[in-house]
Amino acid sequence: MHQPMPGQQKRECKYCKQSLAVHIPATRDFCGDIACRAASQKDLIAVQDEKREADEAACRAEVRKLALEQASMGGFDPDELAVSQLPFNPYDVAPVSDEARQALTDHLQNILDTLDDYKTEDVYREPLIAPVVPHLGDQLVTGCATCRGFCCLQGREHHAFLQRVTLKRALEEQGVTKELLLSMYLEQIPKESVEKGCLYQADDGCQLEPALRSDICQDFYCEDMIDMMNRHSRVRPERHLIIATDKSRVKNVMLVSGQETKPVDLGNELSF
Repeated sequence: MHQPMPGQQKRECKYCKQSLAVHIPATRDFCGDIACRAASQKDLIAVQDEKREADEAACRAEVRKLALEQASMGGFDPDELAVSQLPFNPYDVAPVSDEARQALTDHLQNILDTLDDYKTEDVYREPLIAPVVPHLGDQLVTGCATCRGFCCLQGREHHAFLQRVTLKRALEEQGVTKELLLSMYLEQIPKESVEKGCLYQADDGCQLEPALRSDICQDFYCEDMIDMMNRHSRVRPERHLIIATDKSRVKNVMLVSGQETKPVDLGNELSF
């Protein structure tokens, strides 16, 4: 039993009710017993889950209100408005560091130096098969722009997903030397790219010409985008509200009406 110092208030473990040792911080309300630690961790997870569920519910309500507002402003029935929710890339652009540029240079140079040394490699492939929906072409582009390339964030760690198979294809199609191909890749790195994202990911999209991109960059669609494609695989929505969220707040919105696409100004707060 740990006795408090004279004048010190007695503190008990929240779970076993034993006195807390004097060295335990005032911000902690449990002792060092394994069972009490486990109970505290369980409570912490429950609180986090409750907050996450509350945030997600508030975000869903925000999306519904936004759809109703747009329908009211446009003078049409809310049921005529398709609504798609996508993830959101929260990072801003920043100057490309010398270290990041050098890392990509080293990666590309190593591939070119060993291009014929490997007969096979594990090629990056999209995990989900997307339906063929040519009638949604412009809306898919709008969706990626609204999301700001959340999937492209993985391109920093994986060097824009550039592999031997990509560079072999590019050499053949471009009809250039390895040295010139390397220069083509390096020249297209923008001065500023999205923090923690692919070096080619600028504020207005990918700066690498399509012919030089990896196959997965051409073919990949996230789960939310594929859900949108499946829901509208037969008929193109005439009015489509595409909303990017971080699951707790609406971050970016585009409205597609007919052939026109326009951003929805959210201001500091949504106006309901």
